[in-house]
Amino acid sequence: MKPSTSRKPGRQHDPQLAEARRQQILDAAADCFRRHGYHGASMAQICRTAGMSAGHVYHFFASKDDIITAIISRDLQQLFSLMAEIAARPESLHAALVNSVQRGVDDNLEPTYSALQLEMLAEAARNPHVASILREADASARQHLRELLLGDPAQPAIAPGLLDSTLEPEASIGWHHHADSEEIYYLLAGSLRVELTDDSGQHWQFELQPGDSHRVGPGMSHWAQAGAQGARFIAVMMKTKGDAR
Repeated sequence: MKPSTSRKPGRQHDPQLAEARRQQILDAAADCFRRHGYHGASMAQICRTAGMSAGHVYHFFASKDDIITAIISRDLQQLFSLMAEIAARPESLHAALVNSVQRGVDDNLEPTYSALQLEMLAEAARNPHVASILREADASARQHLRELLLGDPAQPAIAPGLLDSTLEPEASIGWHHHADSEEIYYLLAGSLRVELTDDSGQHWQFELQPGDSHRVGPGMSHWAQAGAQGARFIAVMMKTKGDAR
């Protein structure tokens, strides 16, 4: 009689469990980076914080660079999800953007989130690989925001309160102010030089490149001029309570 050649089935791969383990490692690594800095945190510390063996962690990530790449990617996907949520809302795009501002402010003021963002920026100044990842993520986020603001060319997303403006090369918008409104410029193409003054006489000037944005507060006098290639920008107008002057 021949011996049986059947074997016990191996452990079945569970995608949900694998993803949960992966997120557990990312959460542990983020905590280590906040407490010890990216440079100071070791893979051994990340393993201990995650409560996993080194072999288990290395099964998912070969290095700290792989881990921080995944953390940045996760943050980016959360941003994309928020943009998709805004685009899907039944209210106007302007109202959806304004109503999402507080969420963005709260997220950025949350101590653990902001501490991790600052640590990643600090590491980018020392680590070309991390700097490259952050630049790519920033470019991708700007492109998604640009697409959200522009919408379908056949059905423009520009709504009341959003001004879609184009300036010819070297053309300018004269000095003016909005006593009870704030204005946010978001540059889509070209370049835009902006100058500001306030009631005390302080003066600022800067140049926006595609993807850049800047807020002009209520009552601030401002002037803008397109660069040699012209400029296309979105101006978001939001009323403030009372007269700011």
